[in-house]
Amino acid sequence: MAGDGRRAPVPRLSELHDPVFGVGGRQHTFERQPESTQVFVQFVVEKDGSLSNFKCVRSPDNSLTEEVYRVMRSAPKWTPGRSKNSTVRTQTMISVDFIERSQLLAKRKEKRLEYRTISVANLRALLPIVDKPVVVLILSDFGCVPSRSLFNAWHTLLKAYEGRYERYVVMRDEDTGSYENCYGFRDEYGAQEVPTILFFYNRKGDYVSRTGYDRKQSGELVKWMEEAFAKSEF
Repeated sequence: MAGDGRRAPVPRLSELHDPVFGVGGRQHTFERQPESTQVFVQFVVEKDGSLSNFKCVRSPDNSLTEEVYRVMRSAPKWTPGRSKNSTVRTQTMISVDFIERSQLLAKRKEKRLEYRTISVANLRALLPIVDKPVVVLILSDFGCVPSRSLFNAWHTLLKAYEGRYERYVVMRDEDTGSYENCYGFRDEYGAQEVPTILFFYNRKGDYVSRTGYDRKQSGELVKWMEEAFAKSEF
């Protein structure tokens, strides 16, 4: 109540610069965030791999939603879901973040996401002379959640392996937007999906591969890495 007995005015949400919410007896302060450019779309992967039943869950603008729909309708067929050895329709959701390339590069520089890249031809020349395993991460770009999660996992979960292998990252060229190097690894090593890991364990070019990643698979990734190193002939 105000000092004169009148009820104090309730502030508008726009006036609350640092709203504080109590959760489980603890207080959490949320800073005001810039307007989101993310579009969340729910859809169904049919038994034949085609995409259908698009539904926008959240979007800042209808034009962005329509662009996501347009790209997804023209996308190659996906790998359908399976249950009890049968192909099934699967409902899933993705998020697409619309961001200027200059902003993406600035974020990458800010986070120091440094990596070396390589082509198939250069890899062929490298393998006969290396003295440790070679790992190639084939990603789409850092706007793709599985690709970004796998890249980040390499600096956290797999940090203990640093120095024991040569690592290269293959993804869309920042300047041209081309996937030329990715296509080379697709044709040469069957890397049809992203993200994919290729682990070359000898100088002859023999390798093992792993496709896909999400954070729930962290234990599986570490185990896979241990098994790959067990094959090493260096």
